[in-house]
Amino acid sequence: MSEEHALEQVATAIWDDAVSRDFRGFDPYDGLRSRLLWPLVRESRPLRLALQQFVKRAPVNVRPLIGVRRGLNPKGLALFLSGVTDASFIQDARPACKKLQRMLLASASTPQGSPFFGSGSSRSDEREPTADEIRSLESGRIGWGYDFPWQGRAFFLPAHFPTAVCTCFVVEALRKSRHRMFEQIARSAGRFVSLDLHCSSCRDGVCYSYSPADDTCVYNASLFAAKLLALAWKSGGPKLWEQDVQDAARRVIAAQNEDGSWTYGEGESWQWVDGLHTGFILETLEDLSLLLATDDYIPAIRKGLAFYRARLFSDDGTALERLDRPYPLDPHTFAQGAITFSKLRRHDEDGIAFAHKITAKAIELLWDPASSTFRTRKSGTSIDRTRYMRWSQAWMFRAICAVLARERAL
Repeated sequence: MSEEHALEQVATAIWDDAVSRDFRGFDPYDGLRSRLLWPLVRESRPLRLALQQFVKRAPVNVRPLIGVRRGLNPKGLALFLSGVTDASFIQDARPACKKLQRMLLASASTPQGSPFFGSGSSRSDEREPTADEIRSLESGRIGWGYDFPWQGRAFFLPAHFPTAVCTCFVVEALRKSRHRMFEQIARSAGRFVSLDLHCSSCRDGVCYSYSPADDTCVYNASLFAAKLLALAWKSGGPKLWEQDVQDAARRVIAAQNEDGSWTYGEGESWQWVDGLHTGFILETLEDLSLLLATDDYIPAIRKGLAFYRARLFSDDGTALERLDRPYPLDPHTFAQGAITFSKLRRHDEDGIAFAHKITAKAIELLWDPASSTFRTRKSGTSIDRTRYMRWSQAWMFRAICAVLARERAL
């Protein structure tokens, strides 16, 4: 069996399994969905954080015991939709693609977190929006958030409260899948960024917040917000958004360290460097470079890509979560690495081959063919066997599909 066919088989197994489960699954951060424990922790930040971390780090999957149901994560749905758009080898995928598009529209939110389409509380209605609801896109602000409440280091977000990151992945998936309302949605998401996210300014540029509920400066989140503005501007949005995109990119580039790395964000508690968010920054800077037709970001991209490859991957394609830290081996980190190197192939002549090596290594180390699941290896002996629909399955599906599509485009 050829390596290409082996990758196809893994991607097809992930897809078939996800379709059979209606794309529902658990998530590492869904502990606050617990029907049993949520009433006890909802008013306390320390207790919320403790419950979320306990569920994430428990040696066995305790979710069924505490009433955490499988959910429909909009970001996971977007990853599957983006992946299958690249996957010519998936048979009869069109009905599922249409279903994913309807699911994404049903899960859209206003900036306050209420449903954007319709007034009901259910997010599972897959009906097409009405004409009046479609017209509301021309003046409204649309966004997407995770389907569970979660507690970050600096802020708490209720279920479906929109963020720049989740919204960007959904809008990109609708663009790739050529949704008929993409341009209206892109402009509406641009207004969400421009009017609802906090924007801090300094002499190096601007930084957008993660969500309307915080004023943090997280570099990858700010770039995802900038990408939303770029897509909105390219879809007929205001010309001034182009300058906003440039200002956001300029600030992130100014924050690049001498060795080519980026810390997670501004603030004493965010001064770490990790593989996942480094990949996000590089991929999104490349997207902005192409959307704005500028070469201004290329020196920073190439410097960052050299650091990324030298310090956050082993020569055999093993992806490191953090600098010089061998564990955990996380499918999400492998997936982002494969996507980054395949997308940034014009900056690394060996990029496609290295992306292929990363996906092959992820399969060798983390794939369980018996359950069609990617596992997280916490240590040399400890393995998290929970099937994470967004974090592991959707990410690896998108990565494999992206690598195969770009190999075949050469």
